[in-house]
Amino acid sequence: MMDDPENHYRAEEQIKCVFYSLVVRNEAVKKKWRARLKDYWRRYGAVYNDDITATCFMGPYWDEQYGELIEKGLEAGRDFVLFDASNVILEKDGTAFPFKTGWIGGYVYQAGVMIFLRH
Repeated sequence: MMDDPENHYRAEEQIKCVFYSLVVRNEAVKKKWRARLKDYWRRYGAVYNDDITATCFMGPYWDEQYGELIEKGLEAGRDFVLFDASNVILEKDGTAFPFKTGWIGGYVYQAGVMIFLRH
């Protein structure tokens, strides 16, 4: 069980993203983040499940977090993605969200994007 039950979802539960969203594979953070996953969650106020961690931004304020992931050796696309979940407001619920990488899946739901790790 994870430390913060308020921000933790079971692996089979999907995470809803709104606005700008940065999603990282937990496995990648565990390998590269010296202070480990719990520190990453606390530092960035993220929501997470057993597989992925998401941080949503109401504006383009992801530079610090994005830069730190790169600095730690994570690679955009392979280990994490940054996308705009706000541009789906007029899309029909259930519409697939097009990610440019195969490890993450998502679909439109109530003006946001529900995301999950593809296995």
